[in-house]
Amino acid sequence: DPLGCVQGAARRVCKPMWYEGVVPRTDRARPKRLLAEAMPYERVLAVDRRLAALGRGLGAMRLFLGEGLARLEGCGGVKALGFPTLGSYAQEALGQSGRQAGDARALARRLARLPVARAALVEGRLSWSKAELIARVAAPEDENDWGARAEAMSVRRLRMAVVEAGAGAEVEG
Repeated sequence: DPLGCVQGAARRVCKPMWYEGVVPRTDRARPKRLLAEAMPYERVLAVDRRLAALGRGLGAMRLFLGEGLARLEGCGGVKALGFPTLGSYAQEALGQSGRQAGDARALARRLARLPVARAALVEGRLSWSKAELIARVAAPEDENDWGARAEAMSVRRLRMAVVEAGAGAEVEG
């Protein structure tokens, strides 16, 4: 077992790891279940890298879905497939809510005029949340500046910058 665990008669037992005793057991911010699943730090880092890559890929996937939805809706494909609305298509065909589909389509449309921001989202340099925020205020002339700011800021700080730029009515908390 890569975690150094052995299947016991009643439950799985893991060998103590080198960091046992370094991490105080009184810290109960993490569930007990996670504390019991000891994992070598190198393995933790490998899992973290994989999760981060998958997370960055989610933004691109949502964007591609949004672009496809915009195309399908634009050519009348939603109705041609027998769905009354984009929302009903999204629920039945994609397993997404109408809201999720609408948000993805809206961001895809906004990013169509912001190719640098679109590329940053596809490459995973911008998160979905940051791309949504800068798409509300950036223009083709200043998208590089907004992109650089977005990459350097947290979502919270970027939201404040967008509000200061005058798009406050459009930005939800």
